[in-house]
This record gives sequence, C-alpha cells and structure tokens, in this order.
Amino acid sequence: GPVWDGNEVWLLVAGGATFAAFPEWYATMFSGFYLPLLLILVALIIRGVSFEYRSKLSNLKVRKRYDVAIWIGSFVPALLWGVA
Repeated sequence: GPVWDGNEVWLLVAGGATFAAFPEWYATMFSGFYLPLLLILVALIIRGVSFEYRSKLSNLKVRKRYDVAIWIGSFVPALLWGVA
C-alpha cells in the first residue's frame, strides 16, 4: 500500500538527486559502497514483498517466515547504514 511504499521513495530520490547534482561524487560514493547499498536494496525489497504477501496467506508457519523476513528486511538496512 501507499503507506510503506512512501517510506522507501526517499532512497530513490536521494540517489537520483545525488547523480544529477554531483556526478563525480556519486560515482566515487557508489563504487566504494556498492556491496552495502546492494544489500540494503535487497533487504528493502524482501521487506516490501513480505508485507504484501503476509496478509494474503492463512498458514501460520508461512506467516511466521514472513515475519522473520520483515524483521531481517528492517534490521539489515539499519545495520548497514550505521556500519557503512
């Protein structure tokens, strides 16, 4: 839904604005932080997919797996932003 999708838009806007305003800085920053930024992106995708599909399934075992995926998708970006 629009509530959690809007929370990740800032990441795309920040990357696009950095690329448009400072192309050399963008190239330097993203080449050095390629792996952490890729892992952040993958974690946010996993989090979004888990939010979407968790409510559509009634199986408790699968819902718990989606809960774990939501936790991982929330923890990994916070950890990597702090470490990188």
